[in-house]
Amino acid sequence: MHLNTPSEVTGQKLTKAEKELDKKTAEAVSGLCFIIWSAWTLPFTTRGKIARNYPELVGICASEGLITMKIDSISWGRHWLATDEGLDYLEENEYYDGTD
Repeated sequence: MHLNTPSEVTGQKLTKAEKELDKKTAEAVSGLCFIIWSAWTLPFTTRGKIARNYPELVGICASEGLITMKIDSISWGRHWLATDEGLDYLEENEYYDGTD
């Protein structure tokens, strides 16, 4: 009899595929947060290194309204800027690691 052994955890366990999906989701969220944070702290140009290196992430953020080049109702710029929605997303997912 072992008195100091940890008790067995009960409940459902994630499959290997589910664990991999959680990891990929965490990586995607981290990538989106990187793009938003970059646009917020040091807006990058449409042809800059970040836009060239991460075109898919920039495209997703722009499509989802998380970043924009719109300065006001009639003006557009050449730099990506974080939107209010993007800052909300960044705050909500700041510590997301793929677990609940």
